[in-house]
Amino acid sequence: MKRDITAWWYPTDVRHRADKPDDDATIPMQAMRGGARGNQPAQPNAPQYPQYPPQAYPQQPYGNAPNAGYYPQPHPQPPTGQPPQQNLPPQQPVTANPQPPVRRGIPFWLLLSAGGVLGIILIAVALFLLQKNPGLTLIVRGAPEGSDVFITDARGEIRRGVPVEGDQYLVASLQPGLHKVVVKCAGFGDFQTSVDGADGQVIPVNVVMSKGECTLPKEITFKGHQMVLVCAGEFTMGSDTGESDEKPAHPITLPDYYIDKFEVSNQKYKEFCDATGSPTPTPFQFYKDLFEKNPTFPVIGISWMDARKYTEWRGMRLPTEEEWEKAASWDPQSKTKRIFPWGNASDPTRGKFASKSLVTVDSFSNGISPYGAYNMAGNAAEWVESSYKPYPGSPSAEGFDESNKLARGGSVADPIDKARSTYRAPHPPNDIPNEERKYFTALGFRCAVSANDPAVQEVIRSMGGK
Repeated sequence: MKRDITAWWYPTDVRHRADKPDDDATIPMQAMRGGARGNQPAQPNAPQYPQYPPQAYPQQPYGNAPNAGYYPQPHPQPPTGQPPQQNLPPQQPVTANPQPPVRRGIPFWLLLSAGGVLGIILIAVALFLLQKNPGLTLIVRGAPEGSDVFITDARGEIRRGVPVEGDQYLVASLQPGLHKVVVKCAGFGDFQTSVDGADGQVIPVNVVMSKGECTLPKEITFKGHQMVLVCAGEFTMGSDTGESDEKPAHPITLPDYYIDKFEVSNQKYKEFCDATGSPTPTPFQFYKDLFEKNPTFPVIGISWMDARKYTEWRGMRLPTEEEWEKAASWDPQSKTKRIFPWGNASDPTRGKFASKSLVTVDSFSNGISPYGAYNMAGNAAEWVESSYKPYPGSPSAEGFDESNKLARGGSVADPIDKARSTYRAPHPPNDIPNEERKYFTALGFRCAVSANDPAVQEVIRSMGGK
């Protein structure tokens, strides 16, 4: 190996060249002493010396040379087969066209080794390119010192956040998809939210936790909407005595959030249409011209997709089904659930039901919810973000269609029974009523926003809150 590397590294230097030895370094002593030839050592063959070609010397073109030693005289050639004189250096063969020394090829073992290393590198690069991104990363910010951060994925696996610096907690290498985030700390109300992320994303989650009793402002004006606070905590969702799709009653914990005090009015929706060029709603016959002539009535005759576009334009969102139901039914003082926003009695004087005429969004102050929201029963039925699917532990999974969205609270066209806080009305998301269904549910909506939204936090700080 040493001989091969040296010859390959010095291809033109004859001092480092060596032919492959054809003798054996382990010659028996008997052969060295003459072996079968007796005590006479073997005579080496007579050395073969190179033959020098005849050389031509220039002839003087004129008479006697002025200097007899002007032309160099050639060295006499030694006789063939005779060694040169001892005091002369060995002569190199002279050829008419000297050839450059032949470069030795790369040794096979070296090629094999290099090929193996290259193969390993290529495999490593392929694995790196084919491997998935490092997963979803959540950075939970604003949690009080000593908080416990729990991340639950769609499969029910729970991960805990690792504190990194200050009030930040890191949860890395999560599977892509929807994750539930819960932050718990002694002396604070639980914080809960959901995050949907893709592979390779880094998503910050801003936490706002109230100490003991909820200390956030009870009402704020955000993006031109009056909104009421729904404090964080657990409530009972669903009903064991209602329709089959309302079962079972089950506990749900939500973080702090704000929800519109009033339904979105025609005036508010017209601002959206004027700013974005979106078409105005076209309610069915007995609500004809309602949009233009009644700016303080709730907007109706719009699809779920239209409602969602409006909320995004305002910088808010539709409430989830859980958020809507808690705001409509849960009494935070007694920790009990109401059948209707005002209580458990079916009282048609507290809302607009089974009628053809709407009322203004600030009507029926005697029918407000425990958190101060108006007309969460009757007037306009309200789109929510959620799809129509069974609750956990539902007695049956039949009849559900997750491609449909839900409206809650009943409408002016519905009987009061459909205004119960647990009643669920599924509709296609692009559903818009027309004259052929003139008694069809009047669909409107209201907006919601999380209390930890940075823009909401800025509003709270401007009000003197923390």
